[in-house]
Amino acid sequence: MRKSAENAMSNCIECILLNKKRGKGEGILNPIPKESIESFIEDRENFRKEANKNILKIQEENRGSYNKKRNKPHQYKVGDFVQFENSANTDWD
Repeated sequence: MRKSAENAMSNCIECILLNKKRGKGEGILNPIPKESIESFIEDRENFRKEANKNILKIQEENRGSYNKKRNKPHQYKVGDFVQFENSANTDWD
């Protein structure tokens, strides 16, 4: 019964006419002038360069604030005496 109802709806002339698509077909709606395209490309490149500069500036600021809280590691020289800690798991044969 359901198939016959679906078949009747899909083949009904009124249903076909009501479901007809309206409006403009595919194609170019409004062509863009070449001057606008060139200026758009230039603006886009300028925005990219400016954004890249801003990103590098912020990264440098973040690097500085991160390193401010860190201690620099001690540089040992040959002949310096050092103490090993947390050597509980080492075997000293």
